[in-house]
Amino acid sequence: MTYPATTIMTESARAIKQALLFLFIFCFIQTSSAQPLDRSKIIVSYSYNFAKHIKWPDEEKLANFNIALFDVKNRKLLSEFDKLHETVRIKNVAINIIQTSNISSLANYNMVYADNPDDKTIASIQAVIEGKPILLITNAATDKRLVMINLYDDKSEKLKFEINKANLLNSKLMPQPELILLGGTEIDVAKLFREGQSSLIKLQNKLAIQQQKLDSQQAELKRQQNQLESQQAKLKRQQNQLDLQQASLATLIKNNLLQEKNYSSLLVDIKRLNKDVENTRSINSALSDELKILKTTIASNKTTIIKQRNEIEISKIQKKTLATQVEKGNQELVIKQNALDQKQQALIAKDLELDEQQQRLESISRSIADEESKLNMLNVTINEQQKSLEEQTQSIKELDELVNAQKRSLYFLWGIIALSIALFLLAFIAYRSKRKDNERLAKKSHDLQIARDKLAAAKQKAEQANQAKGVFLSLMSHELRTPLQSIIGYTDLVIEELETEGNNNYSDQLLRVTNNSQRLLTLINNTLDLAKIEAGKMEVQLTRTNISALIEEAVSNIRPLLKKNNNQLFINIDNNAFTPSIDYEKSLHILVNLLSNATKFTKNGAVTISVNNKPHYLNLIVSDTGIGLSKNQLDTIFYQFHQVDHKDALRTKGTGLGLSITKHFCELMGGHITTKSKKGVGTSFIVNIPLPVVITSKTILEIDDN
Repeated sequence: MTYPATTIMTESARAIKQALLFLFIFCFIQTSSAQPLDRSKIIVSYSYNFAKHIKWPDEEKLANFNIALFDVKNRKLLSEFDKLHETVRIKNVAINIIQTSNISSLANYNMVYADNPDDKTIASIQAVIEGKPILLITNAATDKRLVMINLYDDKSEKLKFEINKANLLNSKLMPQPELILLGGTEIDVAKLFREGQSSLIKLQNKLAIQQQKLDSQQAELKRQQNQLESQQAKLKRQQNQLDLQQASLATLIKNNLLQEKNYSSLLVDIKRLNKDVENTRSINSALSDELKILKTTIASNKTTIIKQRNEIEISKIQKKTLATQVEKGNQELVIKQNALDQKQQALIAKDLELDEQQQRLESISRSIADEESKLNMLNVTINEQQKSLEEQTQSIKELDELVNAQKRSLYFLWGIIALSIALFLLAFIAYRSKRKDNERLAKKSHDLQIARDKLAAAKQKAEQANQAKGVFLSLMSHELRTPLQSIIGYTDLVIEELETEGNNNYSDQLLRVTNNSQRLLTLINNTLDLAKIEAGKMEVQLTRTNISALIEEAVSNIRPLLKKNNNQLFINIDNNAFTPSIDYEKSLHILVNLLSNATKFTKNGAVTISVNNKPHYLNLIVSDTGIGLSKNQLDTIFYQFHQVDHKDALRTKGTGLGLSITKHFCELMGGHITTKSKKGVGTSFIVNIPLPVVITSKTILEIDDN
């Protein structure tokens, strides 16, 4: 059975890549044990290789590869990711590095890196990216059920990684076999399932214990409810008694109000009697004054009588006359004395009446005092009943608080019951989901085993193809290139001798032999260069390069073709004085290939070389006004042994290796090449090489963090 040359070369390239991958892993392990590596660089290198060896759905449609650094505080790690963004590409597209701490925004990225997340954070991230083609890389995660690829330190403090393929497949991500070859281990999903079953059983036991506690608390709650009902009945009886006491109290208050009314009327009578007493006393004082006047008059009359008796004795005549006057005076005195006695008796009667009124007033005062004492006793009783009522109200409030506390505890218990039921349902759903996942995993494992068998067969075929490739390359190197160089040398000598002799009849035929030999030698050299690139043995030699001289030498190689197709050449160089350190031969090869393609596919047009020569980068642009390329053609122009078929344009000769080698040379110097084209308008190839150039190779760049 025979294989096409393209298939043999592709399989040979893959076999060489795998062999170099094994060799690099061995060297990486040896060097990592000999000297400590920068952890940040190792993490970035691992992340790059994880993205490279995992297949995304519709990854050919990616415009950019977006990487989210979730809650990363390590500045050195951020710097290394920035270097990755500046130097390499993933899936042939540019890398965007975004630092974020917003979990809800993680659904918009292709890859998420989380540094030292806890289980709650990983669960939140998984809830956002679940079912979406997003790769989650974690560092030092503890819950292996939630991770996809997890970095960890082994016992010797070396950085390792582990893969949960079930979660990768669930996110529609297909890990390639080379991923395990990087030195990782596969997480035992069956062990995780057993641990989940064990935790589920423990959760069920805890749930049973909580159910028992809940039953005992419900019994206690029922007993407290019975006590509460008895207390409420007792409280109702006390309330009835309190209502009776309040009714009696209202009656007492009503009686007290009536007594207060009687007391006020008595006070009015007392005030009126006091006024009468005061009037009587004023009358008595007036009568006493009159009595004193009468007594004084009597005393003066007696003096007068004594004087008159003396005068009678002196004069009998006067005595008779005086006797008559005396009798008349005595009679008047008796009348006055009688009137005075009557006034004294009336005064005595008034005094007696006043005494009686005083006694009545005193009896009224005593009754008032009795009523006041009764009222004070009633107030004391009311105060005691008020205190008792306040105590009963306080006890009612305490009972209400106890009832509310018991209600809250009851609601809390019902919440615990609902939460336990929800946890049980969640665990049951997780169990069902895990069982389905295990079934799918078993099926995937079976498919994986079949794929491994096919891979082993393909590996054997690749080894055979690799041997055939080695024989083929040796044949090309020793059996084809050496004779071709001899043919070219002898043909040039013959042409020179014929020109010396002046015989130019055979010069054109010999020039065709030389041109065809040069074309065949270029094909052989391109094939050998491609083999060196794939083997990682292509070296980069940096020298100070004059850009003008480089462009002049490249243009000199394609001047005949420019003249043949009647094309004009324009050269624009910015900052020609600066001489960057680049690989002269590879830069010349890049320019010659690009100019050759532009000249081949342009007729009666223009080819332009633009150079931006800066201290930090070198930018080369080769543009033409040729037939242009379609979007589908742009996707395949850098494939090995691939030629664009222009059905409606001119046919060109080539091998399909020039642009592929050009792309590899750009990447060897740490740069990249991009293309812009429009059908019928023209094409532009842009080469961007960062300065200073870091000597590396594509194979080493894929694995080595340095």
